[in-house]
Formats: sequence, C-alpha cells, structure tokens
Amino acid sequence: MTTPLPFQHLLARADQSSLSILIADDEPSFTNLLMIMLKSMGHKVVATARNGHEAIQLAETKGPDLILMDIGMPGIDGITAAEKILAKKSLPIIIITGTLLNETMDRIGPMKIESCLIKPFSKEQLRSAIGLAMIRHQTAATMEK
Repeated sequence: MTTPLPFQHLLARADQSSLSILIADDEPSFTNLLMIMLKSMGHKVVATARNGHEAIQLAETKGPDLILMDIGMPGIDGITAAEKILAKKSLPIIIITGTLLNETMDRIGPMKIESCLIKPFSKEQLRSAIGLAMIRHQTAATMEK
C-alpha cells in the first residue's frame, strides 16, 4: 500500500472545486476553446479580456479565483498585466504562450506566476496546470502567514 504524497489531497480538491476564471487572450477562437474546456471541467469563466488593460480591469472588478493570461496581446502584454494585477492582490495566474523564449523566462522568473502553458495544449495539460497553480498559490499563502 502506497502512502499518498502530501500534495495529492490539494490536487484532488483543486480539480474538484469549481473555480471562477478570467481568460485574457486576444484570439477569439482560442478563448472559445478554453471556455469549452473549462466548462467541461466544471469551472466558470467570469470574464474574458482581449488585451492586458482589460485583464487588469476585469481582475479587479470580477474577482476571479484564477487567471489564464496570454503573453502576446495588444497594448499591455500579459506579463506586464500580470505584474500590475499581482501588485494589487494575490491570486494564481497561469501564463499562456505560443513559444517560451529565454527573454520570457527572464521576465516571469521573479514573479509569483504559478504555472505556464505552451500552445497548443490538451485539456489534461490545462487541468494539471490549474491544479498545480492552485497548490502553489495555497502553499505560498500558507507560508506567508
């Protein structure tokens, strides 16, 4: 009989909880695909943003449990938007990108970004990234107390 790893109960709880999610991506077809995947996982999309400026505003007004943030958006990019959001409140953010460049890693490395997904990704990869983000966020919040 194997002993469950300490984080497995958190992952199971994150996977079973219905989260309110903000999607920030400038590609409507990709946003629609994400909405379908998230709904099938039992989550609720509370808002969608097409650029970083909208993401900042909606993060404040809609109070999501989690943000899925694309990097390459017009105006304020996703990394800058994430920095501005995290400066005001602590919440899990998953960065989404088409390519993960060294420059991107250098920018997000020091930030409290809980996970990163590279397009294209599967529903299972999204589910794992959400679970990991929730675990990391809960763990960081517990350690800060």
